[in-house]
Amino acid sequence: SGAPVAAVITEQQLSIIKPISFVGALLSMIASIIVFTGVFWKQFRKTFGPNLIFIVNVSDFIAALSHILDFFGYCNNGVCIASAALDLFGYLSSHLWMTCFTHYTFEAFVRKNKKLFFVKWPYMLGYSLLSWGIPFVFMVIALERGVFGRTVPWCWIKGDSYSKPYRIWLFYGPLLIVYAVMLVMYLLLCFAVYKREPLKTKSKGKYHISFRLARLLILAFLVVRLPSIIDRINEFASSENDVFVLTLLHAIFTPTHGFVNSVIFFYSFRHLYWRRWQQMCCNKKNPTSMDLELNLNIRGSSVSDNLLD
Repeated sequence: SGAPVAAVITEQQLSIIKPISFVGALLSMIASIIVFTGVFWKQFRKTFGPNLIFIVNVSDFIAALSHILDFFGYCNNGVCIASAALDLFGYLSSHLWMTCFTHYTFEAFVRKNKKLFFVKWPYMLGYSLLSWGIPFVFMVIALERGVFGRTVPWCWIKGDSYSKPYRIWLFYGPLLIVYAVMLVMYLLLCFAVYKREPLKTKSKGKYHISFRLARLLILAFLVVRLPSIIDRINEFASSENDVFVLTLLHAIFTPTHGFVNSVIFFYSFRHLYWRRWQQMCCNKKNPTSMDLELNLNIRGSSVSDNLLD
């Protein structure tokens, strides 16, 4: 106990970090499952936007599962590599699916692409090839190059001089590109929402769902990803100068990525979920498409204007 496992992070410090990341991952898994139950409701099955969010939850579940495996198999090389592979695949696919959701809202709301509401599967096929295909290829490359292994705070791409560049090429580089694209589209989306529905709606305490999701998702990125980026930059700059506080913050925030995404989605559709649960446990009336419309605060909107139709 107290012997260093990597850089200046000791076994004792790691014993603090590991349970924290486990709890965050467990919360993400549970939240993803709860939100994913909506995929079985016909009100959501008929709408393209929520289905994209449900797939984001699948990716978040995979990423959270990687931390669970890491917690129980950190010292087992085979489990460690599997955990690292799932981590890379899960987080990359989650970010890419969120970018696809951003593109969907951009097409529907800014470019007024009416075909999007009726021709969905070509979009879904393209989104799937992008969001499942790229992470899979990157994961295979990392496995073939043998760069996965035991690192801090969990199994991931190793920190040796050979493996470190792959962190940039296979994860952080694509991640920065993804968020740059997402941010540009969200800013255009927010501008379009503001132009169509000025913030006078604030007096009612409500915003259009697309504007609300834009704000919350950008905030979620800043809160959840910033500690990990800072920690990895510090680690990349000097493998002999890992800072426990940075690593601890990394371990606290990153595994909760799925939990935060789920909370944002659940909050946006909270009235529909609540009504559905009332129907399931108390025999209340089943939520209807009108409930969905009221929940999205889009009274009077045309089909082509509806973000989720």
